[in-house]
Amino acid sequence: MTELTAALIGAGAAISGGLVTGAYENIRDWLTRPSLEIDCDRNSPATRVENEYVAGQEKKEEVYIRARIRNVGHGSSSTPALTR
Repeated sequence: MTELTAALIGAGAAISGGLVTGAYENIRDWLTRPSLEIDCDRNSPATRVENEYVAGQEKKEEVYIRARIRNVGHGSSSTPALTR
């Protein structure tokens, strides 16, 4: 085996290994991505809070909305995820 052949085999192995590793990481991340869902009870009076205050000469009005974001997808704690 010549030096050129050995170098070509090594380069080919390095390139193919990099491609396989990159594809694996992308597929793993896609499979374990979270699926988020916004959960908000619109009928509850605690969901929406209105606030008024005076700052200097201006009357300010603010509305706070309480919502919960839940992970219902692949990355939830009930499903084991692949680790790096």
